[in-house]
Amino acid sequence: LVLLAIAFAALRQKITLWNLLFGFVSGLVLLLSLYAIFHSLYIILGSYYSGTQAMLVRYNQPGILLGFALVGAAVSAIYFAGIMRGLKLWHAGVLPLLALVLLGWSGELSWIKAGIALAGFVYLALAHRKPMAVLELTSGALLMWSILMVVVSFLMPGGSYLFVWPLLFGLIPFVAVAAGPLKTYDGFYIILLLWVAAIPVLAWFPEMINLLMWSMGLQMAGLMMVLLGLMMLLLIPVISLITRVKPWLIPGVLMLAGLVVLLNNTLALQFDARHRKPNSVVHATHHNSGESYWLQFAQETDEWTEQFLGISPDTVARDKFYPHLTGTFLASKTTSPGLSAPEISVLRDTILQGERVLELHVLASPEVSELNFYFRAEEHDIAIRVGDTGKNILNNLANTSWKRFFYYAPPEEGVTLILYTSPELPLEMQLMAMDYSGIPDDVSFIERPPHMMNGGDRSLLVLYQQFE
Repeated sequence: LVLLAIAFAALRQKITLWNLLFGFVSGLVLLLSLYAIFHSLYIILGSYYSGTQAMLVRYNQPGILLGFALVGAAVSAIYFAGIMRGLKLWHAGVLPLLALVLLGWSGELSWIKAGIALAGFVYLALAHRKPMAVLELTSGALLMWSILMVVVSFLMPGGSYLFVWPLLFGLIPFVAVAAGPLKTYDGFYIILLLWVAAIPVLAWFPEMINLLMWSMGLQMAGLMMVLLGLMMLLLIPVISLITRVKPWLIPGVLMLAGLVVLLNNTLALQFDARHRKPNSVVHATHHNSGESYWLQFAQETDEWTEQFLGISPDTVARDKFYPHLTGTFLASKTTSPGLSAPEISVLRDTILQGERVLELHVLASPEVSELNFYFRAEEHDIAIRVGDTGKNILNNLANTSWKRFFYYAPPEEGVTLILYTSPELPLEMQLMAMDYSGIPDDVSFIERPPHMMNGGDRSLLVLYQQFE
């Protein structure tokens, strides 16, 4: 249908292959620019709200995306309006330069990206010095949508329906304008048709954004604005209509509204009773050394966690509790008792067909809700079997030789594991027992203020054992 519509327009309005190509490349330049601009803005925003402060960005995510969308729509409208009127040299450099500045600010700039921006500037400066007709620009946009739909059909079978309906409604104004007199569509019914056909396209974008926002979050802001650019590609006839008399009026209003919304959702954000700050402390016991600590995963204390860690807490190596991690936790030693150590019994330790078979029984206290087993036999493989399950090889963790196995909600009678490894090397095990019920009952503390919430208070105990 798209190819037939483009062929009809080509015959009716004398659209050449060069016009089609220029329209396609113009749309591609916009999509790349939108991705670079808004992905960079997301990174810049994340640099100001890091750590636990990043939750403020998540709380304000809908407002931030609305601001991005309004600004992106304004940029797209100005971009297409400029192409349809012809670009001066400085006009052609605005969008690539903005992308370069934000890429540099965010630390994402590279020679390849700088080269792409320069190529975009050269293309816009040379190819669009003269005005481009709305049908010529729209034909390239429709071709881009068709290619996208075909690619999605191969990569994600069944997913192409997400693009079919907007594309079909985008064809309606294109064919209607192509059927009329050259470069004119002033009739009431044509204008009404343009707006009616735009409704499904305008409805498509919020649904796609909502899907991406709740599934992937604001880190996909660049991709979301690419979807906005795709929507604006189908609205080129409408953009031509609303920018005909006062080209800066509606895009200017969108830009102003977007900046106001964006600044309102990004400047001086604070936690409050509705948008609460998550924080947590961990009562951690190292059974072998007999030491207990208050730990904090975050790298800075606040007025609530200071009652456990103090104003200037010490640090402890992360691998003391999580053997595959590097770095340090904020920590403060404590004398308050923690979890009881699980009982570990060796039921069998033998060699069968050149492989060591080690059968263990682990009995944890009732309050333990999760057991994390870390195993290591230098660089050799380790396989495990639990109950009636098959024999599974454990994978290495984070570029280390440690392997991990989780067991959730261990039963009262305990857990039986059968391990298979090399008979020539000792097997190391670090067992972590976890209790997610919160701070131990025998510890007195001040409750969190209204603008804070429990982000995962827990108790854990680590036990290291080596089987020769």
